[in-house]
Amino acid sequence: MNSKRDNVNRTRSNVNSPKLGHKGQTMRSQRSYSVENSSENDFDANGSKGLLLNKPTMTAKPEVKYYVGESEECDFKTITEALERAQPGTIIKIDEGRYRESIRITKNNIRIEPRSKDKVVYLLGEEGPSITVDLRSHETCIIKGIIIAHFGSNIANKFNEQIKENDLDNANPTFLTRFEISKEMDCAVCVLGGNAIIRNSLVTLKSLPDNIKSYIPALIAMPGTRANLVSTDFRGNENIMTAGFISLNSDVLISDCKFHNFKAGGVFVSGNCDSNIKVADSKISQCGVVGLYSQGEDCKPLLLRLKIESIEGPAIKIYKANRAKVKGCDITKCQAGIEAICSDPFIVLNKIYKNFENGIITISKGDLRCEAMIKFNEIIKNKDNGILCSGKENRTKILKNITISNNRRAGIKAIDGAHVSIFDNLIKSNFCQGILLVEGTSGHIEHNNIHLNFKANIAFGGMQSSDTVIIKNKIYSSRSEGIFILETGFALLYRNEIYDNNDGIIMYDSHCNLNENIIRDNLRTGVIVSGASFPKIENNEIYSNTTAGAMIRDNSECYMNKNKIYENYYQLSIRNMPKWRIKKIVANNAIDGPNETPNKYCPIF
Repeated sequence: MNSKRDNVNRTRSNVNSPKLGHKGQTMRSQRSYSVENSSENDFDANGSKGLLLNKPTMTAKPEVKYYVGESEECDFKTITEALERAQPGTIIKIDEGRYRESIRITKNNIRIEPRSKDKVVYLLGEEGPSITVDLRSHETCIIKGIIIAHFGSNIANKFNEQIKENDLDNANPTFLTRFEISKEMDCAVCVLGGNAIIRNSLVTLKSLPDNIKSYIPALIAMPGTRANLVSTDFRGNENIMTAGFISLNSDVLISDCKFHNFKAGGVFVSGNCDSNIKVADSKISQCGVVGLYSQGEDCKPLLLRLKIESIEGPAIKIYKANRAKVKGCDITKCQAGIEAICSDPFIVLNKIYKNFENGIITISKGDLRCEAMIKFNEIIKNKDNGILCSGKENRTKILKNITISNNRRAGIKAIDGAHVSIFDNLIKSNFCQGILLVEGTSGHIEHNNIHLNFKANIAFGGMQSSDTVIIKNKIYSSRSEGIFILETGFALLYRNEIYDNNDGIIMYDSHCNLNENIIRDNLRTGVIVSGASFPKIENNEIYSNTTAGAMIRDNSECYMNKNKIYENYYQLSIRNMPKWRIKKIVANNAIDGPNETPNKYCPIF
């Protein structure tokens, strides 16, 4: 028994005794354990998942710590020396102070952190990256609690080793060409290889001189790398073109971070179908050009619960076949809310309000489609339109949004040939139209609640406009028309409830089918057919309108059949129509009450 105890004590004394490092420095070691070849089916005695104590899988590995600082008890004076002598797995603890050097991390599992949590450590680079992470693809480093800055006094705008063009195929889009990207570019952190984890740190470009003309990012992740940014603050220089973070075909996790005062933009992510990108629970504010920019064909970045405000361009810009998911974001006081160009984003559960232009913009260009899906959002009080859709190949779907309201212009507007699908939305109290489809556009509008808009609740038409379908909507309480139709080809209005508007439906030079609608209690007329319109009006119920149920005027002719028209002041008000046509209309419809015809003029009209 005594011999066994002596062996245990001797082993403990060997582990805890100091070892000499390079040049006689003391290398502090302590026990840590790693587990190899463990099975997912191993459980402890309590039945919880864990490791059985008697399994021979526990191996002891030394945890090496180096101390950096000016005091005599420290192992090294500079971080660079510590990195040169470090082995994989070394923890480098740094005393409080400023370290004016550029460092390069090339060994696996290096961790750099302050020696004391309440002390401040500054790492200041002058030319090239302040920190370069150059690891193999499976290797990782951790940087925690450090202030990383770029002093910029020696910037010469020299890019010694340019990355080959084929390394950046589809990863250096037009929006990023202003950055002269290279392995030795000026930045705070450059990830060339491996996985960089940065936690609880500050990355700042505030100290850069104001006369620099280059575009400089705080952090850049090159193709094939991984960047994990957690609880880190990124600060730019509002006087020069700085950017917060650039990712080029790399994997990204950003959580609980802040990006502000970047004149060239906050966050840029460019990926492909294999990229894993997640930006969550972070804040981007007071940036120019763009808040967050995402591009890459079939790339599916997750942009979750972001707070984006005070951006001089769009808060989020999604470009060219990108399939970003934007969920739970709060976007306000930006030039525009979300801008999707030739891309297919899923925009869901966001609050987009008080932006200086449009809340959401979707654009298709040429033959490139835009198939954005906009769902369950609050889009309110923007100074232009709530949603703007543009382009002949635009097929945006607008579904079940909580509210699209109080925007200075239209709630939803389509231009330049767009075709939009609008289902199950609440669209109200916009200062112009609820839905506006201008010339050349069309839409499928179904099961929406559209009311209290200052101009028409729905307005559509113009040259080359046709094929708009309006089905099963509640359209009411507009200060103008419930539906205004101008110079349109075929359009179908089916089973809508249209009431309490100034006028129910006004059409001019149009050819529409009105079928099974309820048109009631409007302040003037239920339906006005004017210009040279030739509609087909069947099976509608038109009643309790203050002036007339249906008014047909100018050179218009219409086919009216099986309508119920009653309890209006005049059931029909008809101008310039032959008597035989009037008799046919009266005979084919259930009309209860007086009519106004050319022989019975009323001065109200």
